[in-house]
Amino acid sequence: MIVFYLTGLGVTLTALTIWFFGPLKATLGQIFFDKNIYTNDQFETAMLVKYPLLGKLLSCYVCCSFWLSFLIGVGLLLIFNLPCYFPFLTWFTYPCIAYLYKSLVDRRDR
Repeated sequence: MIVFYLTGLGVTLTALTIWFFGPLKATLGQIFFDKNIYTNDQFETAMLVKYPLLGKLLSCYVCCSFWLSFLIGVGLLLIFNLPCYFPFLTWFTYPCIAYLYKSLVDRRDR
């Protein structure tokens, strides 16, 4: 089970890194909202105006990691027939590890 746990953690950290540190948000903003969206902040503003609840969930690192962790846990449970407590294990441990990772990345940027 440790292999599935570490795989899920890797998927979660990769998804969060791409979402919060890559240009994916700006690209999606250009496709779905406005061709003049060039930064992640502009995407988050457009999302918050159009879909306030979803915008909050997608712009907050902790909120996004919390729900993404649960979804990854459920996905792994369904694909690999893991114990039913597995999504709760991921839900309550991945966000802390993800936030620690983010704080290390932010510290290196200074």
